[in-house]
Amino acid sequence: DLVIATGAEMDPGRIPGLAEASHNLCSIDHVLQLKGALAEVDSGAVVIAVSATPFKCPPAPYEYALLVDEMLRERGVRDRVPLILTTPEPHPMPTAGPRIGATVAAWMADNGVELHVQHRITSVDPAARRITYENGLELQYAVFGAMWPHRAPKAVRAAGLTNDMGFVPVKFGTFETATPNVYAVGDVAAMRLPSDKPHPKSGMFAEAQATIVGRNLAAQITGSPQVAYPGKGACFFE
Repeated sequence: DLVIATGAEMDPGRIPGLAEASHNLCSIDHVLQLKGALAEVDSGAVVIAVSATPFKCPPAPYEYALLVDEMLRERGVRDRVPLILTTPEPHPMPTAGPRIGATVAAWMADNGVELHVQHRITSVDPAARRITYENGLELQYAVFGAMWPHRAPKAVRAAGLTNDMGFVPVKFGTFETATPNVYAVGDVAAMRLPSDKPHPKSGMFAEAQATIVGRNLAAQITGSPQVAYPGKGACFFE
């Protein structure tokens, strides 16, 4: 048996200009650079964008927006620096449902964050500091932080296990791939919940999936009962 638990890698090349223009919100080095840029900006917009779905840690972009808002207010420049968040999602954190989405959207509004949902980036011009969207919107930015597109690492893709989205399709609950005796868990895996919504990618789910696969593989050897995967969880929104 083989269990694939490699996590996902970033794929900024999917969107022209994204790597050159934006700070990767999943990289500590980039986040420290973003922090430095926010310490100096005093005009122009700060844009936080989800460039593609799915991405790990569904609350992260919205947490970033609130943290950036606080940093700019502490510096006394918030009134001169618009803060914009864009996402291709229909509402924030769609897997959590419309009620949570409306709550997070209200937090954005309460803190003056301009939220654009169903906005998909098609290209970025680093020289002009301009983001272009599929629906024709163009945004100018002074500072740009983005959730880059995700995909399975090269070795997994080269093995022919991934779908068109770049992830490994698995069965919900068993995490079996189309290849016998091969399983995938965590951010590298693609599956749908019983509600038919995409399963979110986060650390607590990756840990839970790995635990279930490990226990059930052991159960095959010992003859013990299989353990069911509930597909439920919670995470903190900071």
